[in-house]
Amino acid sequence: MQPVWNNLLMHHHVVNSLYDKNVFMVYKKRHRKLD
Repeated sequence: MQPVWNNLLMHHHVVNSLYDKNVFMVYKKRHRKLD
C-alpha cells in the first residue's frame, strides 16, 4: 500500500508542476503582449 501511495503523491506533484509551468508560460506571453 505504501509504495502505491507514494507513487500517487509523486504523480500528483508532477502534474501540478507541469500545470504551474503552463500557466506561468501563458501569463508571461500575455504580459509580453501588453507591454
